[in-house]
Amino acid sequence: MDPAEFPTALAELSALYGPQSHPAGADPLHQLLWESAGYLCTDERRLSAFNALRDRVGFEPEAILATSPDLLWEIAALGGIHPDIRAGRMREIAEIALDEFHGDLYSACKLPLKQAMKSFQRFGGIAEPGAAKVLLFARAFPLLPFDSNGLRTSMRLLGAADSGNYCKDYKTVQSVLAPVIGEDFEALEQAYLLLRTHGKTICKTNGPLCDECPLSDRCEWYTRLHEV
Repeated sequence: MDPAEFPTALAELSALYGPQSHPAGADPLHQLLWESAGYLCTDERRLSAFNALRDRVGFEPEAILATSPDLLWEIAALGGIHPDIRAGRMREIAEIALDEFHGDLYSACKLPLKQAMKSFQRFGGIAEPGAAKVLLFARAFPLLPFDSNGLRTSMRLLGAADSGNYCKDYKTVQSVLAPVIGEDFEALEQAYLLLRTHGKTICKTNGPLCDECPLSDRCEWYTRLHEV
């Protein structure tokens, strides 16, 4: 697929899946807690843990720090494996938010981009793509992040070779697609969410459902796979 076709491809994915939204919303603190709510689980299980945290504890850092480790473990267990690690991260998020940002992570979003990225990468489990996603959905910087599903889908559509270096592939695809998607926050958010959904639903790592994909006729990976 020519990169210039990506906006049209995203419109087709929107027609297929409908407009997407981030379950945690825009608040940076909520986004970080969303990430710690689940691991290697379905979105439904992660949402169950996230909602349990909201309903049984609350998202305020003070409330999380005042909660017993057992209850945080119980909530984290709803979201898959390693609940002890993720319950600890919930506390760590709350501690950093209070100690360094007085409970207001929007203040980190107001820093220059490089500093803002480093601020969010201080939180456990948040690498560069995760920090970029937080800043995008907080409407702080018009960035184009990908999760692993979105990156795989984009690489297949573009016919980009897997270098074996995730960071290198991430930056390559980002540099190709960012100019054509532009700097509109809504367009960037939908790009992230739609590519992620497509990667989880149809363009899977193993056994992709190419016959159900509306983009297969323009997908470089599909074309090469079926060359005679």
